Amino acid sequence: ELPWGFYSTIQGDKENLLVHGCKDGPGNNGCNVPQIRRAKWDSPNKKGEVVIEGPPDTKLVLNRRATAGFAVKWDEKDDTGTVYAYKPSDKTWTEINNGATSGLEIEPVGVTKDGKTGYLKSERKQGPDVVEAYDFATGQRTVTYTDPHSDPYGGVYSLDSAELLGAQYE
Repeated sequence: ELPWGFYSTIQGDKENLLVHGCKDGPGNNGCNVPQIRRAKWDSPNKKGEVVIEGPPDTKLVLNRRATAGFAVKWDEKDDTGTVYAYKPSDKTWTEINNGATSGLEIEPVGVTKDGKTGYLKSERKQGPDVVEAYDFATGQRTVTYTDPHSDPYGGVYSLDSAELLGAQYE
């Protein structure tokens, strides 16, 4: 039976698993800093080693090993989002889009199993939205999926839902 907060198994490790966690962040917001922790199968509710920790008040979109990914913070006042990318080499978060400033929304849609590439559904000032590949090592974004007449409305994923294979269009 999987414990509450289950995130993923760890390949080759039969004693540990990854679980969702959080910690109290700045201000008086309570448990608002998202984390993925390594925990023992027999005691998953005990706080284990932090594998990755996001910026305050964000939702994480990570690969299964929790070694790379994005964090999203939605501003409910103006319905915009701020997206951060995690750079595994120095374990830092970098803001890659602030919808309130850019006027454009970006939404993370997946991260490859190896954690080298992430995918973003990116709004354009003109024309349909696109899906971009994001290189976590360099920060470079490359259009991967596009249609001249339609916005992507969903992804096509591998059978285990862990890998983005393509995009669905209207």
